[in-house]
Amino acid sequence: MTTQPSSKMTNPVTIDQYIELRLDAQQAYHSKKAGEFQDKYTLLSRTQIILAALIPVIAIIDPTKHTYIQLVTGIVGAIIAIVGGFMSLGNYQQNWIAFRTTSEALKAERVRFVTRCGEYSNSAIVIASDVINKDEAEEHILLCRLQNNVEKIIANQNDQWQQRREQTIARDKKNTSEPT
Repeated sequence: MTTQPSSKMTNPVTIDQYIELRLDAQQAYHSKKAGEFQDKYTLLSRTQIILAALIPVIAIIDPTKHTYIQLVTGIVGAIIAIVGGFMSLGNYQQNWIAFRTTSEALKAERVRFVTRCGEYSNSAIVIASDVINKDEAEEHILLCRLQNNVEKIIANQNDQWQQRREQTIARDKKNTSEPT
C-alpha cells in the first residue's frame, strides 16, 4: 500500500506571521540593543576624553595657592580608570558592532525575501512533481528558506555573544588571579 501525498500543504504560520513575529521582532530587538550599546559606549568614551583633557588644565594651576589641586587631579584620574573599567566590563563597543551587524543582516535577508532575490527568486524554487498546489508549495519552500536563514543569523549572533562572554570571564579571572 502506497501513501498518496497530501493534496493540501499547511504551514503552522504564514510567511507574513513569521516575518512579523520572528524576523521583524528580532531585527527590532537587535537594532534597539545596538543603539543602547552605542549610547553607553559613546557616553563613557566622551566622559573619558573630557576628564583626560581636564588633567593638564588642572595641572597648570598653582598648587601653592590651591592645595586641593593634587586631590582633584587624583580624583579625576580615578574616575577615568573607573569609566575605563565599566567600558571593559560592559563590552559596549563590541556588543554595539555585533548587534548592529545582526540587525543589518536580518534587514538584508528581509529585503532579499520581499524582493524575491537570490535563493528566494522563483527560478531558484524547485517544486516536487507530486505536489498538487504549486502556489502553496512555493510559499512553503520560501517560508522554510527564510526561517532557516533568519535562524542562522540569530544563532550566529548568540554564538558570538557567548564567545565574548567566555572571553571576558576568562580575562577577568586571569586579571584577578595575577599577583600585583
